[in-house]
Amino acid sequence: MRETFRYFIVASLLTLALFLAPFDFISNAQNVDQETNEIASSLDENQNRVLDDSEILNAIEMWILGEALPDGEIISDESILSLVQLWITGESISVGIMADDGVPATPDPDACFTETADFTIPTKEPGTLLRHWNSTVQLPENCDEDCQDNYSDERRNLTDIEVDSKGNIFATDAEQGAIVKHDPYGSLLAEWGKTGRLQYYQGFFIDTSDHVHAVNGMNDIVQKWDTEGKAFPNRTINISSDRFGASWQLEDIVVDSKGVQFVIISWESFDNFLCRSGCTLHTVHKYDRQGSFIKDLYRNGDRAMTLDDLDTIYTASSDSVEKGESASVLDKHLDGFTDIDDIAIDSRNYLYVLDGKIKQYDPSGKLVAEWAVKGSDQATDIAVDDKGHVYVLINGSRIEKYCAGGF
Repeated sequence: MRETFRYFIVASLLTLALFLAPFDFISNAQNVDQETNEIASSLDENQNRVLDDSEILNAIEMWILGEALPDGEIISDESILSLVQLWITGESISVGIMADDGVPATPDPDACFTETADFTIPTKEPGTLLRHWNSTVQLPENCDEDCQDNYSDERRNLTDIEVDSKGNIFATDAEQGAIVKHDPYGSLLAEWGKTGRLQYYQGFFIDTSDHVHAVNGMNDIVQKWDTEGKAFPNRTINISSDRFGASWQLEDIVVDSKGVQFVIISWESFDNFLCRSGCTLHTVHKYDRQGSFIKDLYRNGDRAMTLDDLDTIYTASSDSVEKGESASVLDKHLDGFTDIDDIAIDSRNYLYVLDGKIKQYDPSGKLVAEWAVKGSDQATDIAVDDKGHVYVLINGSRIEKYCAGGF
């Protein structure tokens, strides 16, 4: 009786899916990303396979009974219709979607989309807050009472956040002089570089090889580690006192795939075409991998920068974003902002701007999503991973994780 009922449901869904297929209902309703088809077609055939009858029956049964997946979520109507359509047409599906026993594989609890061979199906709205955590200082081993008085669950003073290729979250702790590493769910994995609060890490960057580069706001040294904390030899940015005077500070760094370094330098100017009456400038400058000067990107007021997968640099002032080394204030990539705090770019070259709220733009500069941030008046930095997640640093210690859009 139970088996008959199961097949009855499948037959009903078959009828519905066949009726909807000619109208391309699924792809239109879910805003299917056409680039996914190109990616799927480039995969090795052994990485994909078709759904068999037992797998689709198990998935449908869970949908009918409302049984939750391991992450506590229920299979949506749209997802089950997509799976049935794939089963009907015999199209292949990515192996990770279904386990060998016919039960849907354990998904990432923070997944923002489901990816099959032909579809990328959003499962959460852009701006969905997935989780948050506060980064606190960990007590040293054998910490006595006097030690505990100095550390007692002290919240960190984080200044910058970045994400590596595995989705781990890294942050610079200005107070502790440390690089802090969390997993994608907020658990502390490691910290290093701690030197009794003598170091002051200002900004840092994780390159395409998962190397961490950090600038120390007190000198011209760039420190480098792998993502496990193994140190590489320090290098020096050759900053000329003739050009920047005696009062300057390295504020941030990005490093392209060839090792070319872009740094933001703040410096006092009293005789410069950008500021003749005396003021503090914030400008971007380009150096080779040995730290030798290459060129200036004179755009006063730059406070954030990032690189896309083609090593194109994006810089941001308070009200605009410029793209490329030759861009100027007269050739803005995006403008009309009020007070930009940070920018980031993902592997799809979608640009994210933190300007009171998160604004997400596709590669052509079209706004595709925007959402408010909890505690937006204290949001100072953002980072993105390759799984559609946006991380926001709040008040120097709180990290929030959101879903992006554009899928």
